[in-house]
Amino acid sequence: MIKFVKPGTALVFALGLTACATTPPLPPGTLLLAGLSSDDIKIEWGIPDDISVANDDTETWTYSKTWVDHSGNAYDSIQTGASSGEYTDGDGNKHTTSTQTFEPSFVPLVEYEKYCNIRFVITTSGRVQSVVFDGDCDRYRSKASNQHRAAFMPAAAGAPSPVAAPAG
Repeated sequence: MIKFVKPGTALVFALGLTACATTPPLPPGTLLLAGLSSDDIKIEWGIPDDISVANDDTETWTYSKTWVDHSGNAYDSIQTGASSGEYTDGDGNKHTTSTQTFEPSFVPLVEYEKYCNIRFVITTSGRVQSVVFDGDCDRYRSKASNQHRAAFMPAAAGAPSPVAAPAG
């Protein structure tokens, strides 16, 4: 015997499945290097700062980057006053006006340290399984995107398109 479900119930169920299947977008560059060889990573990124080995013999290569950034050392406008008033125009309509005054103010140089940790998980066959960026990593995500494009760029016009990297 076939039982029919009310259309509203089916819609709610379908939306629930869709919500469960939806994952948030990954940060740019997270999976771009998956499938590249560990040699490619060493050539581009150098010797890792730390290597740890998991129980399944995959390795996590960590590159730690720190740098000094700064802000300030420039002039900014600081509000020094404000006033408002009302007036009546020739047609008898009331209007409100406001005036603000600003003065330049020097903002001194402030230096602060930033960091980025990049972790590559390398499989036992020497391929990148995943990449994780932790910290202020925009400049390194960009580098990862460029390395991905170079690694999978066809050698010449008419060359076959790149394929997904082999698993394992």
